[in-house]
Amino acid sequence: MLSPAVEALLALALEEDLGRGDVTSEAIFAAGDTAAATIVATAALVVAGLDVAAAVFARVDAGTRFEPRIGDGGRADQGAVVAR
Repeated sequence: MLSPAVEALLALALEEDLGRGDVTSEAIFAAGDTAAATIVATAALVVAGLDVAAAVFARVDAGTRFEPRIGDGGRADQGAVVAR
């Protein structure tokens, strides 16, 4: 669960980024298009912030499925799938 301060920051960031729509996305995607993505570690790292990432995706589209593969605090080697 995110703190109210983080929730407010997410709202402000998304309003700044998407408040008037996303011109690029509107130009290349049709309504109803879907996509899949994978978050891959480009270097060895310690995973952090997955709850924030999940909250951002949910705010953009409530139907988004966010599937962490490595939990916060877990180590990921270069090339490891962190989330889908």
